[in-house]
Amino acid sequence: MSFIETIKVEDSPRMKGRVIATLYDAHTGEKIRDIESDNLVVTTGKNQTANLLAGANTTSFNFIGVGSSSSAPTVGDVDLILPVSSNQCNDRLASNNIAVFNAYFSSSQANNGSLSECILSTAQSSGVVLSRALFGTQINKTSLTTLTVQWQISVS
Repeated sequence: MSFIETIKVEDSPRMKGRVIATLYDAHTGEKIRDIESDNLVVTTGKNQTANLLAGANTTSFNFIGVGSSSSAPTVGDVDLILPVSSNQCNDRLASNNIAVFNAYFSSSQANNGSLSECILSTAQSSGVVLSRALFGTQINKTSLTTLTVQWQISVS
């Protein structure tokens, strides 16, 4: 039996995420609404995290993408189902077993009017996805609004 096979399930780290999307009026900066949603950590994300821990890879999660599919997340997801836009995180930090990633979408980005899904990944396109979530309620993003997406991943 190998070392990996002997690790008890209760000893394995667990990742859980939460997404907070905030829509703002582009002219006044006034908050229009917050949408909070849980996410699903997918298989490729778990594998990439293991590779990062082992030093086998140094590409970290640094992009948040948004799309318009309302299909439920699955562990086999490898990208957005209907991609609209993706931005590099403008802020990343970690404290007390929680990693936080923030991305900003300006009034000229992601303006399809019906954002429903998001991912946290290693690249703007064709990256390794850590997790995927649905917003629960569509976000009507237009040129009159800006959007911030914050992803919180807790490891316990």
